[in-house]
Amino acid sequence: MVKVLVVIITFAWSKGYSDPIPINAFLSTVRNDYNLESQKEGISFLESSPVRASILDNVEFRIDDRALFSDQKSFPERLRYSLRLRPTGIRNAFAARQVHNTLLDYNVHRKKIVVNQLLKERYMLIFELLYQRARLENYLRLSDLYQDRIRILKRKINYIDFDYNALIKSEREYTDVQLSIVEQRSKIELIENKIRNLFPGAIQIEFDTTNIVSIETVYEMMSGSSIHIDSTNMYLMESRLKLRSEENRYRYESGSNKPHIRFIEFTFAQDHFHDQLDNRRADQTYDFSNAFQLEVGLSFPTGGPNRLTENRRKMALISERNRYGEIKKALEDRVSDLKADVKSLLAQYTILTRRNEEIAAESSLRHFTRFEGENPIYLLQIKESIIKNEIQVENLKYRIFKMFIETMDLTGKLSEKPLRNVISVNQELIP
Repeated sequence: MVKVLVVIITFAWSKGYSDPIPINAFLSTVRNDYNLESQKEGISFLESSPVRASILDNVEFRIDDRALFSDQKSFPERLRYSLRLRPTGIRNAFAARQVHNTLLDYNVHRKKIVVNQLLKERYMLIFELLYQRARLENYLRLSDLYQDRIRILKRKINYIDFDYNALIKSEREYTDVQLSIVEQRSKIELIENKIRNLFPGAIQIEFDTTNIVSIETVYEMMSGSSIHIDSTNMYLMESRLKLRSEENRYRYESGSNKPHIRFIEFTFAQDHFHDQLDNRRADQTYDFSNAFQLEVGLSFPTGGPNRLTENRRKMALISERNRYGEIKKALEDRVSDLKADVKSLLAQYTILTRRNEEIAAESSLRHFTRFEGENPIYLLQIKESIIKNEIQVENLKYRIFKMFIETMDLTGKLSEKPLRNVISVNQELIP
């Protein structure tokens, strides 16, 4: 039993992903995401069910017996045969086909947007995990620092000039940081579970970050001329396809409310035919044309529910036209705001990183010690300042990368073919 258990555990471990997860491998899971599969299924259905431009809606074949209880003629001789054709109208037939084709185009384009959103989700999870882990590490460092400070203060509790407020403050800070550590670990566990659901083979959730672009490179990329909103933008294209769909639907439904041929019916009256046949046999006047009839029905819509439907479709069309302009302006404004925000955050990031270099542990502490002596409380205050600066630096890095990914999403860069890892130095292809 023990041997079997060991074999099972060994096999399970060998199937897992124990090394750091390559970011490209994690991003490639988008290709098999269930959200994308459902989109592919819808496209496949539309492609396999084309709407052909038929001018006929339906065909009816009728048999009519107008002398059911008559004994003058035999049953076959009493029958009338009718063929009724109900046309759709050439204009409506082509409008229906256009509605279908536009729906197919929209779903094909929607697939690209889904890929964009799924990639954005994965990029965000990567940076969220890196940020929360860095934050946890700094909180743990602060926890150790506050413990050291409390121990040092308690050694001086019997001194006449002992500062009780400093001890109370340190105890409160230590408690606060313990609560933050619990919260951070909970956040990290939640993120790890999300990543594990997307990358089931991972045993230990750890990313290979050796090839991630620097903050300075991110700023250069966002300042480039390629980051802008133009007519090929995927979200604007989606709006245009919706507008085209509304236009085609409006043409189709408004076409049904115009005068049109309701039906065309051809009838062969067998009773008349036999009557004329009898006249011919009796050398009487006969005319077989009386046995053939043509009937045409015209429809003249007068409004009612169909008119209300048409009006609603017209309002939807007007609304979609206005919405395109609103979406374009919102995208342009948001990208412009993101560029300005990243520029401001980069300036703050530069100031903090330089400040951390100035008060770096070894040189700053040795310099301070020459003037103040080896006072541990002062040394801990400097270390605390360094750690809190690093927390701010990590927060700025996270915000910059988050805004970068949002910009790549809004401009459609995430799902451009071929798919590339936009946060890697060399922009590698996603397998």
